[in-house]
Amino acid sequence: MGVLRSASPAAVADSGIAGPRWRMSIGALWAAPQTITLGPGTVRQGLISGFSRTCFAPWTSGSLRIDVCSGAAFGLMTGEGHGYSRNERRTEPWVAIPFELAFAGFRSPVGWELSGGGLGMLRRRDFSIDGLGVGYRSSPVAATLTLRVVGLLPL
Repeated sequence: MGVLRSASPAAVADSGIAGPRWRMSIGALWAAPQTITLGPGTVRQGLISGFSRTCFAPWTSGSLRIDVCSGAAFGLMTGEGHGYSRNERRTEPWVAIPFELAFAGFRSPVGWELSGGGLGMLRRRDFSIDGLGVGYRSSPVAATLTLRVVGLLPL
């Protein structure tokens, strides 16, 4: 929430390794493109990002655990104008630091994770239309709510 619009659906895929109290992964995030009406036209915006994530579990009980997670997200945010005298497409770098609290259940071969947290934007981008103003103003912090299905491979 707050990356592209006040609420934006996204898909995440990652792969990693885990120990009894820690997990590390790398992956990709794709936010569904959103369209904003501004004046006589529209601005279509999108985000694709890579990320790294590290989690530590201060509490575990059997297959259940609570994790504190952080990492880095780095990607490209795109804005494209339609219906203006000069329609342009711009792609800008996007960088954020995630922080999450996750509740997870891991039991081979499938586990789950429900996490909530935020993204602190290190590289913010605003997209504007000449003569009309800002079509998209990025927030310094965005909220996240994620449900993951986890496949587990024993080593």
